[in-house]
Amino acid sequence: MVDTEKIQSTALGIGIILIVGAVHLFDVFTRYYKGAINLYTWALFFALYAVIAYRLQQKYHDWKPILVCFILSALVMPLLYSLLAQYSAIAGIIMVFNPVWIIYLLFFHSEEYPWISTIYLLFWIMLLTFSFMPQIQEYAGQQGYTIPTISPAITIRYLVRATVDAAYHVWDTLVGIKETVEKEVERSIKIASGDYYTGQVDEGAKKMLGVFIEPLKAAHPTFYEGEPATVYSTLKAETMEDPLDIKLTCTADKITADQVIPKKEFKVYTTEEQAIDCIFKDLKAKSYVFKLAANFEFTTRAYKRVYLIEKDRLREYRREGIDPLADFPQKQTKTIYTAGPVMIGVGAGVETQPVGIAYTTVSEQGPTIGVTIDNAWIGELKKIEYLILLTPKGMEIDNINGIEVEATPCEELDEKDAEFCDDGVETAYLLPKKLLDQVNKEKDIVGFTFRAFTKITDFDDLMGEDPVSIRNIKVTTRYDYSYSTQRSITVEKQEATT
Repeated sequence: MVDTEKIQSTALGIGIILIVGAVHLFDVFTRYYKGAINLYTWALFFALYAVIAYRLQQKYHDWKPILVCFILSALVMPLLYSLLAQYSAIAGIIMVFNPVWIIYLLFFHSEEYPWISTIYLLFWIMLLTFSFMPQIQEYAGQQGYTIPTISPAITIRYLVRATVDAAYHVWDTLVGIKETVEKEVERSIKIASGDYYTGQVDEGAKKMLGVFIEPLKAAHPTFYEGEPATVYSTLKAETMEDPLDIKLTCTADKITADQVIPKKEFKVYTTEEQAIDCIFKDLKAKSYVFKLAANFEFTTRAYKRVYLIEKDRLREYRREGIDPLADFPQKQTKTIYTAGPVMIGVGAGVETQPVGIAYTTVSEQGPTIGVTIDNAWIGELKKIEYLILLTPKGMEIDNINGIEVEATPCEELDEKDAEFCDDGVETAYLLPKKLLDQVNKEKDIVGFTFRAFTKITDFDDLMGEDPVSIRNIKVTTRYDYSYSTQRSITVEKQEATT
């Protein structure tokens, strides 16, 4: 039979020990903190311990040990701690064993606390052990305690702070993982549908990307020999991807400016607008061509949307006078490229879409992809660093301008280019070095064209389930460019003085 009276007595005893323990911890965090003494705080705890003594006397009727506990808790121990605060190690040890009410209850009335005694002992042993940890000793020093110190207050504060910090760190990590997974899933979906690359290109096509310099101006209507000559302009730059490293050169004929203000090199992360002044200190009297040039590396991306259909189906549609693309009222057949110094044109072998693809289980010649790179600005296209061509899965490039090429894994591309590439849905090819060297031999590259001859290696992979398959042919090129502005100014001789 359940002993209801015993259960109630045990529950009451547990409640009492929890209350006196909470009061003790409150005391630790207030009256004992750095040994500070405050009359109102002392009066509060005197009253609290008096109430505890009264209630325990009513329950246990052993007034002598209760009176001793009251005197120790309310008066002696706090006073001793204050006197010994300068010896914080000793005072801390006293504090560890200071909760005399709990010691009294567990010693004189242990029958009501059959398992709390063990928990209590382990709790204080844990606090005492942790108090010696270097991290807690360092934290105690930061809080103004003398080192070394042993204090349950410091230990508890440190453990609570460390637990909260760890919880925040775990939460931030979980949130970061969630966001990363969401972004990667979104990116994978967009790559698979062609939207990630084309979306970036579409956005870049609407911006004023690149580096621009306004027409060069003279600081004075006339420059005179032997006096500083200053020309100035405004530089504007914008990029969507990698930061732009811009190097400025300022010359008068072949004479380099003595000073470029504010500096000769800029790093642009998004957008920048900066006034540029070039100062020439000792120009002879003659006519000069003053020139301010910005040299930088830039990336242009482009894509061509192609509509693919099985050849026999295309012939049937045309024989019956049916437009295969009638269900695509907003079809896009022009090449879209990001704004910048270079214009990219992409052709898919035929001028009129859709492109017919022969159904076969073996490799079959596919459309010839033509790519044209044109200098769209008045600056100098100095060098092509690389060019990447991406074809949809199932369509592979056999050779470019007669030079055999092999696919390049996406992970071997430049880090930023690899973000726009997925081996699962497309195949990447680098323009052969031999072709790049031929193009880069020109001092000023006006433009060039290459033709990539493809083969269909997997009809089903390329076409999918729809009668008309929409795929994208993508091109990325990285190049060195120089944009400049110039004007002719005559430096006059000084007028003779009499």
